[in-house]
Amino acid sequence: MLQSVVVRILLMAVSGSLVWEVQSPPKAFENEYIIDVPTVYVDGPASAFFPVVMMHGMNDAGHNGHMERMRNVVSETLDGAYVTSVQIGKNVAEDEYNSVHLTMDEQVARFAAIVAKDPNLRKGFHGIGFSQGGLILRAYIERYNDPPVIGFLACHSPLAGIGALPICNPNDFGCRQLNKIVGAVAYSDELQEHLAQSNYYRDPTRIQEYLDHVHFLPDLNNEWATVNTTYAAHFKSLRQLVLVRAMRDSQVAPSLSSWFGAYKDGDWSTLLPMNATPWYTTDAFGLQSLDAAGKITLYETPDDHLQFSDETLAGWVRTHFKPASMQQLA
Repeated sequence: MLQSVVVRILLMAVSGSLVWEVQSPPKAFENEYIIDVPTVYVDGPASAFFPVVMMHGMNDAGHNGHMERMRNVVSETLDGAYVTSVQIGKNVAEDEYNSVHLTMDEQVARFAAIVAKDPNLRKGFHGIGFSQGGLILRAYIERYNDPPVIGFLACHSPLAGIGALPICNPNDFGCRQLNKIVGAVAYSDELQEHLAQSNYYRDPTRIQEYLDHVHFLPDLNNEWATVNTTYAAHFKSLRQLVLVRAMRDSQVAPSLSSWFGAYKDGDWSTLLPMNATPWYTTDAFGLQSLDAAGKITLYETPDDHLQFSDETLAGWVRTHFKPASMQQLA
């Protein structure tokens, strides 16, 4: 999990080495990947609802048992709707590996290629992103959105990035020192190329380094001088944005990132809620517009990262993923 990644970064920093030692890929790893999607459109009663695409998080795989279970929960909740769980590798082992070692840009590109080839998604789909998968879906919406995402449910996702070590309080002296060590390494070219999570590490005390060396998150946030107006147009087209935060999240720091909140630039002592962040106040990618239109819903779960029941997931889906005919009238 994320803690093991943090430990590896700390060991690198302490040893003075900026060389990221990439773990050996799983057997049969190749540059190409399989797009395992149907070639025939599925029609019938399930078409009463838009199809659903699920994207897993870090060190996980689309066809792991728990993802298959949740896929079935969502499909059953929507009266047998078509639900697919995206896999960006040829098998579970490669998918897990890719979720850590491929850049976020590459993961998003693969996700986009997969959904574009699925004929069942051609009229649009609802997206559910778990943890890092929510950030991948967010990037897909802003950069591609063809076929379009109708409703977006992000569960415990670092949507505004990671701003500190998730394993200790950044206001404690010891943790501040550890955060400084991680920040000194996170923006190296080696990590940016080989560790996906460094692509959305937003250290509030190193904002200029973040803007200079990270491509993925500053681009999505429209934090550079040149603004991509397409991102806002795509994001504002969502009919539902459902954001779920874990109150005791040990993986996402700050946990408010799951609601697009973040540490204030300059220090770790001030947390900004979504509506006080610069990307909200400037409506950089359409977040303020969605909020003004009443299309954002916030939920909290009481426990740790990705700890929630199947019944809770079914409740979110039932509430927000209405039949296609009702969505089209919204």
